[in-house]
Amino acid sequence: MFIIYNVLVRLACLLMFFLLIRELVVAQIPAPGGYELHKDIVYTTAGNWQGRMDIYSPATTPKKALPLIIYIHGGGWVHGSKEEEKWFSIFFKKEYVIANVEYRIANQAPAPAAIQDIRCALMYLAQNNAKWHIDKERIVIAGSSAGGHLALIAGLLQNNNVFDNNCTPVPLHIAGIIDKYGPTDLAQWDAMKNPGKASSSWLGGRGNDSVFVRSLSPVYYVNYNSPPVLIIHGDADHTVPYQQSLLLLDKLKAFGVKVEMYTAKGGRHGNFNETQNNEIEKLANGFVTTCTRIY
Repeated sequence: MFIIYNVLVRLACLLMFFLLIRELVVAQIPAPGGYELHKDIVYTTAGNWQGRMDIYSPATTPKKALPLIIYIHGGGWVHGSKEEEKWFSIFFKKEYVIANVEYRIANQAPAPAAIQDIRCALMYLAQNNAKWHIDKERIVIAGSSAGGHLALIAGLLQNNNVFDNNCTPVPLHIAGIIDKYGPTDLAQWDAMKNPGKASSSWLGGRGNDSVFVRSLSPVYYVNYNSPPVLIIHGDADHTVPYQQSLLLLDKLKAFGVKVEMYTAKGGRHGNFNETQNNEIEKLANGFVTTCTRIY
């Protein structure tokens, strides 16, 4: 009996240890010096679901409104959380407001729910720009993988309110978009055509509806007034094919939109070497500085 009790105690301690480790791993990035973290700010609701974001703002009131960087996590629209994202911390070196946003994944609501949520996040931040000391004319939206797709489509829509039925539209100005290996044309991505692939579940059984799939694809929202875009992709990516970014690059160039593309040679899906990560950090910071510069 004593042995069984001892084993149960050890198992309980082990479980508590793993839960503690998980909590530490997925916790929000602490605010660095000079910043204050506002956790789990509710930006919209949909039924019982609450859309939340973490906002990092200057600890002291800035003398003027600041550029805003919105970051969106990846996960194929089927998993992931804002707490798992760390990449946006590269922007703490300069004085920005940073919003790390969550959205409904496939088992909570199929497409276009995630797009609607990110658009609502944009609306919330634009409407509350004075509260958070945001210059709503200097907004950069960024994301990785599925988050890159959402950043692209939400940013390229600008003031097209087709997905804004869950929030009150307000005028928007997107200064730039950073797309890290996001899908751009879902109709030309095999993962969306295969019902066995997890990401295809986000389409809610409408994968054969070409009009619907096209409406979810950022490449079709590019026009002459599109904001500047920075594309980052590894040419050995077997999750989101490198070709997806080339499709976007060609479309942006065709419309004369300012675009930069960084190709990580041999890079897989977000798996880049140290040199490449350093180059990307420098490029991304330079891109944001240029996009949000006041002339």
